[in-house]
Amino acid sequence: LLHRTYAITHATPGTFQLQGPLVQGLTLGSNVHRPFLQQGQPLSLQIMSLPGGIKPELVSQNVQLEAHWQTGTKPHRVGDPLVRLLTIRAFGNTLEQLPPMALPELTGVRSYADGKSQSETIRQGQLVAEQTLRQAFIPQQAGPLTLPPITLHWWNSQRQRMESTRLDTPPLTI
Repeated sequence: LLHRTYAITHATPGTFQLQGPLVQGLTLGSNVHRPFLQQGQPLSLQIMSLPGGIKPELVSQNVQLEAHWQTGTKPHRVGDPLVRLLTIRAFGNTLEQLPPMALPELTGVRSYADGKSQSETIRQGQLVAEQTLRQAFIPQQAGPLTLPPITLHWWNSQRQRMESTRLDTPPLTI
């Protein structure tokens, strides 16, 4: 038994025909090995358009946003680099489909992207794309450091509706 899983993405609506797989090999018998060639059944895919010309940032089965500070010991001081790890996880998606996550511009804070890690995995038969961004913030003045919330507007392909995922990063005191 041969089992393969494919991820197929398409950017335009319509009906598409996929040719079935072509498999060739040998049947193993006690004295005779016979070659075989078998064509799988074709598959018809219907890609639906989104209602009302909706343009979400992402079409996905599920989206998760997470953030946490990777900071040293308290107290946090002016000029000390503070690192936020920001993770987006999308189910039924490839890495190429993930939207860019902008680094916020803040008054009194220098900031820069400090690398990223990303992966595509199969979890319980489902493709999962995950990207974690390291974002460094260097406060230039004392007081609360509050980052703006991140809101991602996405189309839930399971429920067939728009959804929003909002992430608030816990503030820090400088």
